[in-house]
Formats: sequence, C-alpha cells, structure tokens
Amino acid sequence: MIRLLADSFGPVAWSGVTFLAGVASKGIIDSYLRRNEEARRFVLDKRVRFLEQQLSQFYWPIYLHLQKENLYWERLRERTQDPESSQSRLSIQIESGVILPSHKEAMAVIEANLHLAGNSSVVEESLRYVRHVKLYEMLRAAGIKDDPVNHGEPYPVKFFPLIHERVNALQSEYDNLIRQTLSTEKQVNRS
Repeated sequence: MIRLLADSFGPVAWSGVTFLAGVASKGIIDSYLRRNEEARRFVLDKRVRFLEQQLSQFYWPIYLHLQKENLYWERLRERTQDPESSQSRLSIQIESGVILPSHKEAMAVIEANLHLAGNSSVVEESLRYVRHVKLYEMLRAAGIKDDPVNHGEPYPVKFFPLIHERVNALQSEYDNLIRQTLSTEKQVNRS
C-alpha cells in the first residue's frame, strides 16, 4: 500500500517540484530583466542630463555669441576710412559697445563650461578663440587699432562651423533620447 501511494504520489510530487522550479526560474529571469531595464534607464537618464548640460551651459550660449559676433563683424567690414561717415561711426560704436562686451560674455561661458565640450577639436578651437580675443582686448586697452592676426593670433575660422556642427549633432541626439524615453515610459504605463 505504501508503494502504491508512492507510485501514485510520485508524478504529483514531481509536477509540484517542476512547477515550483518554473515559478522560481521566472522570478529570477524577471528580476534579471527588470535590473537590466533599470540600468538601461539609468544610463539613458544620465546621458540626457549630460546632453542638457552641454547644450544649455556651453554649446547653445557659445553658438549664439558666435552668431552675434558674425553679424557684428559683417557690419564692421562695411566701414569706410572716413571717420566722419555714418558707417565708420557705427563700426566704432559696435566695436567698443558691442563686440568687446560680447567677447567677455563668450569668454565667461568658455571659462566656466569648457569641461562640457566633450570634443578635443572644440577644446582646441575654443582655446584659439580665447587667445585671439584676449589679444584683441589687450590691443584695444592699449589704444592700438590693429588686428590680432598681425600679432600671430588669427581668428579660428573653424570655430563657428565646428560649434554649429556640434550643436546640431548633440541637439539631434538629445531629441532622439527624449523621444526614446517617452516611448519607453508609455510602454511601461501600458503594462
């Protein structure tokens, strides 16, 4: 009779053991997948925050300063040699009242946030810009109306195109990550 019970109870016990093993395995797999998803979200969140910092504290401010400076320099090139002409008076006012303060603002952004550049070419061009601007400021402070180019510090012509390229690339990456984050959140909320 004991043998009969053991034979009839064996398949039921084995079924119970395999059921419990299946439940435990599912729990382990679910836990693993949940941790992987949490790690992926953590990395994604960190990247989004870093991109926000790069864009808001370095790239967009520098880009806007350089855009303004490009406009200022276009107007300065229009000046004539006649100091009494309206174009010359405007260019003198632009130089002292607009360009020098704009340079100082751009320098403040670079000095405070260059560590956010994340690109060696941007760092190199930023440092070239710093050298050019500092020499420009020193020449004007000394009353010398000469171009820094004549003193070995040319304007870094690659700086604006490089910043323009990086702003677009980083903004695009940021926008894509935000869309990805929103898509993931919608899927989690549906579950």
